[in-house]
Amino acid sequence: MKSLNLCFGLIAAALFIACGDDSGSNTIEGFSSNSEENLSSGEEGFSSMGENPFSSESNGMASSESHQGISSEAVVGSSASGAMTDVFGSKEFYATKVGTIEWTSAHWGNGNARGVSWDGDPDDPTGWTDNRSAGDANPFFKIDGQGVMQMMSSGPRFHINAKDNNSTQKQFFKNVEWTGYYRRGEASVGGPDYGGMVVGVRSGNLGHASSGGNNCDASTYYARFRHDGNWDFEKEWKHPDSYYQSMGMIGVQTPLWGGEKLPVNRWIGMKYIVYNSSETSVHLELYIDSISGGEPSLAKWEKVGEADDAGTDWSGAANGAATISGCESYNGLVDAKSAILEGHGAVLMRTDGNANNVVQAEYKMVSIREIDPASIK
Repeated sequence: MKSLNLCFGLIAAALFIACGDDSGSNTIEGFSSNSEENLSSGEEGFSSMGENPFSSESNGMASSESHQGISSEAVVGSSASGAMTDVFGSKEFYATKVGTIEWTSAHWGNGNARGVSWDGDPDDPTGWTDNRSAGDANPFFKIDGQGVMQMMSSGPRFHINAKDNNSTQKQFFKNVEWTGYYRRGEASVGGPDYGGMVVGVRSGNLGHASSGGNNCDASTYYARFRHDGNWDFEKEWKHPDSYYQSMGMIGVQTPLWGGEKLPVNRWIGMKYIVYNSSETSVHLELYIDSISGGEPSLAKWEKVGEADDAGTDWSGAANGAATISGCESYNGLVDAKSAILEGHGAVLMRTDGNANNVVQAEYKMVSIREIDPASIK
């Protein structure tokens, strides 16, 4: 990680006001097996967070690894190409919308090790950190002060709720570019297949069985690098029912790791982009950085897949059902295939496991930006 002086500088950047058809099998060549290295415990119950250099030996993968079935045009390239980057040095694919506020996890590296449960993170300069987790842990999230957040419950749900009534600043996240790095914990082995690196956008903070909420407010598009080694996009209109697609095929999940499970104790980058491509359609893009070891300056972003939701064939209900029951009187929602054109403005990171007070997963270098679809050609 960067020095503490740099991290303090990044905190200010967190409040920055913006001015200004895949085919084939998406598997990673050279991947042989999950790492056997355990997440060792350090002070205050944190695992060792030292920045280990990426090597093919320690990660079971050749340094020249690439995804099969992806054309050279889909490989976006290194962050050192001169393009705009976020505060961590990760390449920004699309322009930030003028007048919007970017959220970053720079404050996770302010030198203050702390826990986050139900009162949010007092060190978040935006005040948008919101815990909506299942399970029972104390705390639900650990922040090591060096830039890493650990998920500690059996059902962690880390929300960025930019419409929180207690926040002095407001931001509705709709057209989003999410970038960040994830490391799977040893404790998640044996956890549900649907857990893993899971990021949701256009979500409703009170739409996932939250007290005082309504499940009809779920409205989420997820991108998932799943525990079982598959990837997909998942669409959820009413919690907990949803349906998925990958490679342009509804009801399909595609292997990402050559038939292996999602690797343990290895930093994996995700870039997830969602925007309205027209007045009636939503476009989703998903990229992976699987070779940098969590170092943005070494990142090589490869397209995993994309999808378009025109509200005609992709259901957001269980088993691909055409309709949703129980929401019509609340918000008029009946058609499960309608596109989530607006949503409720929240972004979340989650996973699922079988135990509490253990490290299920870790995240670092997260940035969330509202992008301008008008700038996309």
